[in-house]
Amino acid sequence: MLPYKSLIQLNRDSNVSLYVQLCNSFIPLITNGTFKPSDILPSTRVLSELTGISRNTVKVEYEELMSQGWAESVERKGIFVLSKLLNSQKRENTILFQM
Repeated sequence: MLPYKSLIQLNRDSNVSLYVQLCNSFIPLITNGTFKPSDILPSTRVLSELTGISRNTVKVEYEELMSQGWAESVERKGIFVLSKLLNSQKRENTILFQM
């Protein structure tokens, strides 16, 4: 398992919501190849426990990643990095809000 605590930077004092901070942590991990296409992302329960944030916040973050085309949900299996990322997605980081 990846060392998520060291890979994900969250600032609870920031004006940027936690789900946006999570997205801003995950997108570079996808674009730099830490997560490869079709890799499974940690479950909402596991990521919640590792980061100390609510499962609902993790769910919202995953929904945002899916809406932006970075991840896909496979019923009863989990959330996966989208298997066919566009070349432009691989080169560009999408950042929702500046931190």
